[in-house]
Amino acid sequence: MMKKKEKPDWLKNTKYTFDELTAKGQYDSLKRKQKHYKSQRFAVARLIDTNFDNQTKFLTLTFKENITDISYTNSEFKKFMKRLNYQLYKTKKSQIKYLATWEKQKRGAIHYHIVLFEFPYLPHSQLVQIWGHGIIGINRIDVDSAENRGRYVSKYFDKDLELKEHKKKSFLQVSKSKETY
Repeated sequence: MMKKKEKPDWLKNTKYTFDELTAKGQYDSLKRKQKHYKSQRFAVARLIDTNFDNQTKFLTLTFKENITDISYTNSEFKKFMKRLNYQLYKTKKSQIKYLATWEKQKRGAIHYHIVLFEFPYLPHSQLVQIWGHGIIGINRIDVDSAENRGRYVSKYFDKDLELKEHKKKSFLQVSKSKETY
């Protein structure tokens, strides 16, 4: 069994924020993050492929306002998912299976890409009302072959990593899937 390298005493119990790191430290941190999310992209593609059915949908949520605070937008996203779950299933217990990631637009505003599994039909106007923050796009995942479904959608999960806030989760999931990781 390999032992983890011990940190020097002066580094123990020391936490640095991304902004406190040296330029090299920030570069190394971003490289590690990039490698991590590249490997996660394959796991995401596998989850999509494994759980894909004729009710799988691709949802994009956009804030009308130019909101850039990821803590706030994640909170609003979670509230939306709770309202959506209650609208569909009349229970507070989460029933919706999904994978989601956030992304920054060029204007800096945060928006979300979500894959919804086994998602029943809901009129667009009703989704917009439940969201309440701006624009919603919902589509079937329609690609040329089954092998490309997961790869097509997973590209959003490691896109523009350098713009993502350091140490913030880049994707969220609630899964009662056939396969989890």
